Amino acid sequence: MEPGNRSNAHAFYNLKLHIVFVTKYRSKTLAPDLLAYLETAFTQILTAWRCQLLKFGGEPDHVRLLVSIHPALE
Repeated sequence: MEPGNRSNAHAFYNLKLHIVFVTKYRSKTLAPDLLAYLETAFTQILTAWRCQLLKFGGEPDHVRLLVSIHPALE
C-alpha cells in the first residue's frame, strides 16, 4: 500500500479534490480574520463529512482548498 492511501473493509482509496472559491468580480473582500474563520469552518464541516482538509490558502479575492474525501461522497 502506498503512503497516503486509506482503506475500509473492501477498498483502498486516495481521493483528493482541489477546490477554488472566487469572490464575485474578483473583488478583494476576504480579510485575514475572515480567512482564518473560513479555514476553521471548512475543517469542521469536512470532518463531519469524514473528509480531511489537507491544505488551505487564501488571498483577498479567492480561497483554495485541497481536500481528501471519503469514497461515500462520490
